[in-house]
Amino acid sequence: MKHLLILTPEPVQGASSRLRAIDLIPFWSKNMKVRHLAFLSSRSYHLKDQPGHLIAKIVSVLFDAGRFFVLFPFYLFGADVVMVHRNVAPLGPPIFEWLAKVFSRRLIYDFDDAIYLNPASARNRWLGPLKMNAFRTRWLIALADTVVVGNQYLASYAKQFNDQVLVVPTGLDVASYSASSEDEGPVVIGWIGGPGTSDFVRDLLPVLIRVLNAHPNVEVHLVGDDFGDCHARLKSIAWSLDTELSSMQAFSIGINPLQDNDFTRGKCGFKVIQYHALGIPVVSSPVGVCEEQIAVGVDGYFATSAVDWYEALSQLVSDGALRQRLGKASKTSADNYQCEDVAQQVLKEALLV
Repeated sequence: MKHLLILTPEPVQGASSRLRAIDLIPFWSKNMKVRHLAFLSSRSYHLKDQPGHLIAKIVSVLFDAGRFFVLFPFYLFGADVVMVHRNVAPLGPPIFEWLAKVFSRRLIYDFDDAIYLNPASARNRWLGPLKMNAFRTRWLIALADTVVVGNQYLASYAKQFNDQVLVVPTGLDVASYSASSEDEGPVVIGWIGGPGTSDFVRDLLPVLIRVLNAHPNVEVHLVGDDFGDCHARLKSIAWSLDTELSSMQAFSIGINPLQDNDFTRGKCGFKVIQYHALGIPVVSSPVGVCEEQIAVGVDGYFATSAVDWYEALSQLVSDGALRQRLGKASKTSADNYQCEDVAQQVLKEALLV
């Protein structure tokens, strides 16, 4: 039985590391011996997007680096295949990834965002030059035996440096998702994300407040960042791994606002996939892979202007039968992203087992 080592930059709390790698371990373990090593600890992960705390961040990451440096040789020993998700260390050249290539038989490189760019909305953006994003991503793509990406936009970039590119969407356990009943309580317009995408929601706040003022039976739940006290029925909800699903199960409508730029075109639309799995209609910006994921008038709508957003949300808020019809189609759309199917595709076409 082959040995697989998975290297991720973040622990299980990191959505990308969890969804693209850690959640797939139970499926791969049926065919391989699998070990996982993350560079950042849970402590460092929770600190990284908080403003300030510079000394605490530095100390925590240095401690993580020391721990990783000690554990890495033991985890690498005997590995037939190494899968690197995004990168290993948060800064500097890809030294650990190079060692993984040298001391294993096969290197798989996986990424699901345009990580060769520095997003304009990212916090701690002053660290951009130290991350060496463009150099590191290009070098790892060229180094890998197979590159796994989340959509065709990323594949087009990767194929400039490597012919062995596999497009695999991000998957999830569809059966575990279900929206709460609307028989009682308000209609909830919901969003889930983090500091990296919350600026897109802030641009939409005037529209959301207008919808709230026009419809007294509506609430807005924004999970993953603090949006202040801009309306009594707009709630900022802290994200945690333990409460993520229960927070989303209150949603009646899911929103996915995005600016249209090189970075957002590389995103893999996981919010849309989650909303589909919940069985709720989606209103999204028509950016990147979202254009492929949503069938207009079937499981959701696109919106590009403030007027579009207001009209789409108002229509869905006012028409329960419409929400139910689009929600049912959404649940069907989610079947294309079953976690087990994704794991099997990677296993057969990238890990070659």
